[in-house]
Amino acid sequence: MAFTLNGFGTTFYGQSDAHLDGSFQTTEWFVVAHAPVIPLKTLRVVRNVGADLLAPPIYSHKGYFVLAELPVSIAQVARTYLFALAYGAWLAVAFWGLFVGLTDSTAAFWPMLGLILAFTLAVAVPFFLVTILRRRAFLKAIARHRATLRE
Repeated sequence: MAFTLNGFGTTFYGQSDAHLDGSFQTTEWFVVAHAPVIPLKTLRVVRNVGADLLAPPIYSHKGYFVLAELPVSIAQVARTYLFALAYGAWLAVAFWGLFVGLTDSTAAFWPMLGLILAFTLAVAVPFFLVTILRRRAFLKAIARHRATLRE
């Protein structure tokens, strides 16, 4: 199973191809400073909700049961790299704006704050939109499944 110590080791990133039993595909990564470096394997897992009740399951590596080992998912790897690049770009703009751009003059404060907020929305909106759409699709699938059970 995945294990990190101070941001170095292996961890799970990504969640795709959810099934009605609650299982989903995730990729185990070798990480350096929590940044994905090398995809190791793709697994179909299901969360063990009772493993750690205090921590959300996404943060608990002990909270997964592995159902199957799959070939590495290229689409999931690409999404993870793109998200990491977008996050790195956001950090670069934010740090530049806060530590370099604002030392020249305070007149640049509002434009820089607007740029940081716009970049934050550009990264966050797709993430939340995908989450909402996945949840909606999952709830529709559950409703269809319940309807077939009633018949």
